[in-house]
Amino acid sequence: MRQLSQRIHEIPTRPDQPVLLICNTQNRSKATLRALREQGYSHVRYVDGGMSEWARRGWPMVKHPGASSR
Repeated sequence: MRQLSQRIHEIPTRPDQPVLLICNTQNRSKATLRALREQGYSHVRYVDGGMSEWARRGWPMVKHPGASSR
């Protein structure tokens, strides 16, 4: 969300290229969705419940090779 204005050019503008947002609990991704919708992005969605819900359901996860372990 903090980088949205600097990275807006990375988001596809074509409606046939869906954009899916995800954060830990959905709060930031939901706020980002609202901001993008205000700018005309109608093909953007967020993952309900975020990564917390994804993990709770036991859905597959892959750790990014550069991610640090906490």
